[in-house]
Amino acid sequence: MNKYSVEIKVSARKELDALSALTYRIHDGISLLLKMLNFVKDALKIEEDRALASLAKDREQTLDRKKALTHGQAWAPLKQSRQ
Repeated sequence: MNKYSVEIKVSARKELDALSALTYRIHDGISLLLKMLNFVKDALKIEEDRALASLAKDREQTLDRKKALTHGQAWAPLKQSRQ
């Protein structure tokens, strides 16, 4: 949990009205604020996935297989430090 409190003011009346109506129809007991927070968290996860996929694609295109380490070579230093 973040120790800092952040206040965000949003002006999106149409979207909030639609979400409020959806929340009212579902009757799941989850407040509009919690639904909004969940949507924001989901959106951030999606953006993170997109960024990581782009990074992986770039790295894959520049990969030199002759210089690449095997799984054992990559993890060997960690295994040695644990012993």
